[in-house]
Amino acid sequence: MKKIFFPCLLFIVTSTVFSSGLCTADCTIDSNTLGRGEIKVFIICGKNIPRNYSLDGLPEANITIEYEQYLELCNVGETVPGLYLVLKADDNAVTASLRILNGKTGELICEGLTITVPDRIHLPEATLEEPSAANLPFKVLTIRGEKSHNLSKACADGLSFPKGKWPSLTLISKEEVEEISPEEKSSYNLINHLPVTSLP
Repeated sequence: MKKIFFPCLLFIVTSTVFSSGLCTADCTIDSNTLGRGEIKVFIICGKNIPRNYSLDGLPEANITIEYEQYLELCNVGETVPGLYLVLKADDNAVTASLRILNGKTGELICEGLTITVPDRIHLPEATLEEPSAANLPFKVLTIRGEKSHNLSKACADGLSFPKGKWPSLTLISKEEVEEISPEEKSSYNLINHLPVTSLP
């Protein structure tokens, strides 16, 4: 199928994001978001989680379990057991309500563990490349999408990038890059934040 390409410019800003435990009645989960196409580790803690457990609520949300392991102690400093899960969201995944059951009796152990899948299109083919001009704190983002994905207005409308344990990204215009003087380019402060605008 024919691919389409969308070049955009990015401005890289370093940031740190901290996530806290999200609680349910008897269990906690260390994170509650999973992007389409993403593979992510989740740690669930709960004092009543048995070694012989079963999980419910993921297949119908198109989320697959890549790996799972029972933990005698769910984390450093914890005194309760838990689960180590590696989950993957398919391209058509939706928000899931995860439940933990006793594998032998079917008794409900934990419920209300929501894993939110944002309603976004997964575009697996994207590259960051160096700009043609040297010594610029910018990258050129090229997105490759199926022809059925109309992204022609994506730059004009503004692309958003999920926060995570990586540098945050902000879309800027080609004109803004050209407006930066050579002196500013040589000592450009990456903490400065440029607005999100469109490319010509």
